[in-house]
Order: sequence, then C-alpha cells, then structure tokens
Amino acid sequence: MKTQKQIDDLIEQIRAAEEKESITNEMEADVLEFLNEKIKPFDKKHEVMSEEEYSKIKNPDSNTFYYTYETEE
Repeated sequence: MKTQKQIDDLIEQIRAAEEKESITNEMEADVLEFLNEKIKPFDKKHEVMSEEEYSKIKNPDSNTFYYTYETEE
C-alpha cells in the first residue's frame, strides 16, 4: 500500500505531465487503489432508509451514519 506522501507525489507528477507517455497506467492505478482503500470504510458506516424504517431501529449503531428521507404518501 502506498503512503499518503507517495500518492501526493504521484498526483503532482500526473498534474505536471506534459507528454501522455510520461504517465503510466500503473501510476494512475496506484492513486485509484489508494483512494478506493480509503473510502471502503465509509461504505460500511452509512445507511440510507426512510424515516419510518429508522424509527423501527431499537438500538442504532453508534458507528453508523443514518441518512433518512421522507416517503411520499
């Protein structure tokens, strides 16, 4: 796994690139893999549900973000 510093350096190298051959697929993949690994934990902590569904939860998980929406009746 790349470190934050390595990813920052790769992003700067990609940003400064003038010739398309100077950036490799591997460099781009490293950045995307890093971002993907960083965002995975957030996927596990978010729940989207109606207000009615949320009201039925007896003990909401304190490690989960609950997003509710109103249903049209």
